[in-house]
Amino acid sequence: MSIGEGSPEHAHRPLVSVGIPTFNRPEGLRRTLCQILAQTHRNLEVIVSDNASTNPEVELVGMEFAAKDGRVRYIRQPANIGAMPNFKYVLQSATGDYFMWAADDDEWSPLFIEKCLSASAQGETVACKFDTLFRVADRRESNPVPTLNPACSALANVKEFLQCMQPSLIYGLHKRASLEYFNKLPTFDFVDCYFVFRQILGPGVKTIPDVLYTAGVDAVSYEIKYVDAHAKKFDYAPFYLRTAALMLLTRSLPLRERLEALKAFNQTIYGLIRHHENCGDPRPLLVRQVWRFWRRALVPRWFMSL
Repeated sequence: MSIGEGSPEHAHRPLVSVGIPTFNRPEGLRRTLCQILAQTHRNLEVIVSDNASTNPEVELVGMEFAAKDGRVRYIRQPANIGAMPNFKYVLQSATGDYFMWAADDDEWSPLFIEKCLSASAQGETVACKFDTLFRVADRRESNPVPTLNPACSALANVKEFLQCMQPSLIYGLHKRASLEYFNKLPTFDFVDCYFVFRQILGPGVKTIPDVLYTAGVDAVSYEIKYVDAHAKKFDYAPFYLRTAALMLLTRSLPLRERLEALKAFNQTIYGLIRHHENCGDPRPLLVRQVWRFWRRALVPRWFMSL
């Protein structure tokens, strides 16, 4: 039994599930487990899903922590199921009132969960300011984070996020019941940004000014992660269409504000394409990708329904 478990104070505090999808980083997994288990909020369940690591040290670390702390469950996948399914697996295995993902290359203050819980007055998602640590160069950089608060209007929060579309807000603390849709999401580029929009227009998102989280990079520089790793190009269509549909169909905004949000989103997606593709006019590329996605996703279904 871990320190603090079984006490009256521990019993009435909400159970927080921490999902750790891991692959081939035994030392990173050890660091993550040490920091999560050192949280001042003690009522935790920790679910480690080893995505069939080829390094046997990962299993040894997982089994070691599961043996010495009853809050830890270690599961080794029989075959590599992919990153997104592994993120879904730890969520599906969770039973807590609240849930957070913890990557095996990141770091947390011992107060991370406690402070996020305290800030979640109405069950909204809570995320904090964070640094990025480039471990090879021993360099730490601060990151811009939008100022979000459910006390402001949903439109104001959408526009604020569009000004600073920080995908790392997915590594906040969430009310687990608000994440049911995540298990049905396909994998697509910028899915983490879409996730934040869903939370803003759902339970709400609050960002707090404390730096309680560090995104770790075990390389000289950050490497962009593409869904199509071979092509090394972004497909903007799934993110664009899903987010546009979310803004048009949400009940969190009146119709006029939905159109205003969509207009602002269009400008943001154009800027995103200009930045990554180094092009003057982003619209032809977006139209081509949307048309290709439309044919691929909808035309086969139409023929099958005949």
